[in-house]
Amino acid sequence: MLRRATNVAPGAIPKSKHTTRMAKVTSRAAGHGFLWLGGLVMVVPFVWMVLNAFKPASEILRKPPTFLPAAPTLANFDRLLTELHFLQYILNSILVTACITLSVVATSAVLGYVFAKVKFAGRDLIFVAFLATMALPFEVLAIPLLLMARSAGAVDQLWGLVIPFTIDVFAIYICRQYMSAIPDDYLDAGRVDGLGQWGLFRSIVLPMSKPALAAVAILSFLYNWDQLFWPLVLISSDANKTVPLAIVSLSTQFGPIYDLTMAASTLTIVPVLAVFLVFRRHFIQGMMMSGLKG
Repeated sequence: MLRRATNVAPGAIPKSKHTTRMAKVTSRAAGHGFLWLGGLVMVVPFVWMVLNAFKPASEILRKPPTFLPAAPTLANFDRLLTELHFLQYILNSILVTACITLSVVATSAVLGYVFAKVKFAGRDLIFVAFLATMALPFEVLAIPLLLMARSAGAVDQLWGLVIPFTIDVFAIYICRQYMSAIPDDYLDAGRVDGLGQWGLFRSIVLPMSKPALAAVAILSFLYNWDQLFWPLVLISSDANKTVPLAIVSLSTQFGPIYDLTMAASTLTIVPVLAVFLVFRRHFIQGMMMSGLKG
């Protein structure tokens, strides 16, 4: 039998393998480049906002614009905190958002456990009905909620901002998905030790669900910290304004004052960053194990 002659030198990489390797390197480089480009698109406006917070209005409106402040100043922050009482609005937002977040974590943990581990007739049907309510935008419910708040005396009250958001269906879904992945063997062992449903939830499921609860807490805090529509409908007094409502009021009362708006927006993100940095590890773990990874 004749052997077919080849021109490939000993130890050389075949052309097909070399081409495959180059294609992988190129696709990886393109993917990284796309991620860097997307990151810049999101980060540059954020950096621009922070830098403008340390500029006077005259420099912000200068043409051509300057990227770095020529003479950084804290005058914008000083005016916000002293003349415009912005610290009160931050405290209002912290109080409202903290109450909502705690309520959402508590209700989501209990209802998530019920839908994941407690067997009863119609459980899945009720859960689907819960999920169906996510199709309704909050604006559809605004007028009925406002009428209920007026009859309950919650208009222009901070606690009126909390009540409509104490239960979050998406948070229940996250907890339910995470708790469903907990093996039933743990619960069977707890039943052997004499634990009831509350004991199983408190002693076994709840400690194992900390990553999911951290994800729920962060998502709830982020969403409700930026909530504008409901405070705009419910709150009328200056003392009870939240941060987003106060920022909108800056433009409506005084016109487009970019220096104070940039400073107020910069102050607004500080609590959000603090919460995320504290819980980021649990947040990522919870989102991945609840089946919501991208």
